[in-house]
Amino acid sequence: ERQGLASGDLSVAVVTTPNDNPLLLASFHGDTNGRLTIPTLRVLSSLGLPLLAGVDANCYANATSGNLAVVDFLKAVTDTGLYHTQPLTTTRNLRTPLQAQSAKTNVLDENPKDYILLTNAGMTIEKSSVDDGGSGRHSLPNLRFPSDHAIVKAEIDWSPMVRVLRLLLWPLTSGSFSNYNAHLECPGGIDDCLTEDFFRDLALFQATYMREDLNLSQYFLTSIYRLCVEPYLDRLDASGEAPKCPAPLADIMLNALLALETRFEGASEARKLYQRAVSLVTAASEAGDSSVEHLLADWQLDTPHTYPALLGLAQPSPVSFSSLKVYVYEPPEDIFTGLQQSSLLCGMGQWGVEVLVHKWLLSNANRTKDPSDADLFYVPVYGTCLQTRNGMGLQSMTAEVYEPLFKWLLNSPWWQRRDGADHIFLFADGQGAYQFTFYDILRSNPILLLVEGRCPTWNEPIGDHLDVKQCYSPWKDIIIPGHTDRGRAMYMRQHARPLEERDILLTFHGRHGGVHEGYQRCEVRNALVSELSQYPDVSVGGFIGNYLEIKGRSRFCIAPAGTSPWTNHLYESFFAGCVPVILSDDFILPFTAFLDWSQLSIRWPEERLAELYPFLKSIPDETVATLMHNVNAAACWFDWWSDADECSPYIAIANELEDRASRVKKLGVLQNSAAEKFWNAPEEIVRRAGKRRSRFHVYSEQSFRMLTDDVSHDPIWR
Repeated sequence: ERQGLASGDLSVAVVTTPNDNPLLLASFHGDTNGRLTIPTLRVLSSLGLPLLAGVDANCYANATSGNLAVVDFLKAVTDTGLYHTQPLTTTRNLRTPLQAQSAKTNVLDENPKDYILLTNAGMTIEKSSVDDGGSGRHSLPNLRFPSDHAIVKAEIDWSPMVRVLRLLLWPLTSGSFSNYNAHLECPGGIDDCLTEDFFRDLALFQATYMREDLNLSQYFLTSIYRLCVEPYLDRLDASGEAPKCPAPLADIMLNALLALETRFEGASEARKLYQRAVSLVTAASEAGDSSVEHLLADWQLDTPHTYPALLGLAQPSPVSFSSLKVYVYEPPEDIFTGLQQSSLLCGMGQWGVEVLVHKWLLSNANRTKDPSDADLFYVPVYGTCLQTRNGMGLQSMTAEVYEPLFKWLLNSPWWQRRDGADHIFLFADGQGAYQFTFYDILRSNPILLLVEGRCPTWNEPIGDHLDVKQCYSPWKDIIIPGHTDRGRAMYMRQHARPLEERDILLTFHGRHGGVHEGYQRCEVRNALVSELSQYPDVSVGGFIGNYLEIKGRSRFCIAPAGTSPWTNHLYESFFAGCVPVILSDDFILPFTAFLDWSQLSIRWPEERLAELYPFLKSIPDETVATLMHNVNAAACWFDWWSDADECSPYIAIANELEDRASRVKKLGVLQNSAAEKFWNAPEEIVRRAGKRRSRFHVYSEQSFRMLTDDVSHDPIWR
């Protein structure tokens, strides 16, 4: 079936607004099933211009299989960083045999199909409505209204840049934060686009922004950098003049990086923009501009510190192995597509470890590009990012990511050499690999790096007997800590008070049954909030804006079980300097081979929650001080951006992998492995062995697909 736009489906034009800014106007008519609507929308958004579009999305309120659902369309619109009019019914058709498209005869089409979409480039939708000529409940078209689609109307306010910045950023800057980046001011401004008031608002905003919001990043890219900053810098480059106010200009450029890499032009262009910002700051520093020195200090403590490593311009860590060599797979394009996503996007949040470990091994001094020379093999998959950031479900992940990957891997001579025992996979999600149908391929031989050691048994037969099960093998797998963003960690360190200034006994703020439907059965969190909130020196509940400061004022920070036993609240405690209280009976902790957790935390039985408060209250200051000292000393083991020479998660993982590799070498190439399962037969016969004939579903009608093939015919592995 031919896929593509028909003539007249898409019309675009670039126009100039009254203040000389470009604007992309577009009109789009989707195919009957709406299959081309989202791809077309993404193309329009990727052009890097503010967009104003009228769209017949051909989406359906109650979509049948193969048709675009309204909810999926609106999610795609939001994910692309666009605003939309309300989903109001615009079609109410019941075609007769005399009208075009006879396949739709007598089929009622009453759906919210039509929308006005826009980029927030100073534009906001004040009000949206439809006009069907007063047709009431009559079908469209009719004698009152000649069209089969109602007209969508939107009142759009094009605000001055400063006002829009305030509207966007005020919810993020209206808390109790007191920081203000005066070095980002620009007295007198630069021009009508970059005014003095704009820079003043930017200085306030940057004090608390950690550059984690993709839609805000797109706003900075399309509406500030592309429209205002880039043309200004290009003019100065041509004339050889030095720019005014380089510090805030460079900060704007870094704010735009996330969207540039994720939604627009990819890592290569993101690297160029980062390097342009650094060059701008370097030149200003050499010219004696003190404002950029303050900016560089800010970058050191915040997310920009991570950009060189995430963009492939520097190592996440210089830690290497003493002797072993690691091969990092780079599968062919058709297999590799989708396995990795944006490094900047996927490298943020508690799941960022899957990016950081990959980047670390790519830049490692002991990396080998010759698989025959490798002791270990790393298989990079940004699976958690695909789930959490891109919304890919388990079935899609299995069919589109893991099944092609494993079919490719299982036919590899390097996998077959030891049946995958020297291969490494990382799962950054709390539920780990067990939730996928291929889990049995993984659990026996390969080395798994996991944040979770005991996993929930959702939708499993064993769930009739156990709610969690062991999902790692201590003899081969490695439990690792979750990731805490650099900016978040440094902010907590800045607000960590000494013991004598900590006026809160204990704290926890996060998801629980009272604020999140998915946590209604998380009994320990629900009880924690309901039972401990009565005390005046306790701060517990849902998320609050100043939680990081609250942690810095607390003696103890609770790390309770959530939808699974592990929680990143544990590792954040180390940056806030509070003593973690582990309230999760099945939490498997990392690095127990050398860390004595009893010296830097309290592990309390979930069932004895009622006695926790008086116990913590009774602990002498001297004991709390000792625990806090140990917490601060151990924090580097959980800091993925640690610069300590002898203390980082990379060092712990490297030591553990050295141990695993030594065991694997002792296995040799086993006679029972896929590579050595035949002997005393002619080489030509073995080389062309192909798939086995036996099928062991002999007592079942269950269908299956054989993943292993005759590898001799695969040119990739020859």
